[in-house]
Amino acid sequence: NWRKSPVSHWSESTDANNGSTYIVEDAFNVITRFHGPVLIFNGDEDKYVPLKYTKEAAEAYDNAEIIVMEGSGHGFKGAARLKVKEKMVEFIRENER
Repeated sequence: NWRKSPVSHWSESTDANNGSTYIVEDAFNVITRFHGPVLIFNGDEDKYVPLKYTKEAAEAYDNAEIIVMEGSGHGFKGAARLKVKEKMVEFIRENER
């Protein structure tokens, strides 16, 4: 449960645009706790999550696959959204216990 994460994994950050203060958790400290299969989608034009971070995340997991969505940014629309849905259903079916 993310709410029970050790305090050392949290840091305080301030939004430069509006001065709001919020708490950020180091995602890499959290994701390494999961040991099942993982499917990660990343748009090759994503301005929020660069592909290099997605690759680092995939390496942190025991069993991760990345699908790069060509021509997509952060979030998927149209045909890309349908492809993501199809791949997610396929992944879930392949990894049912």
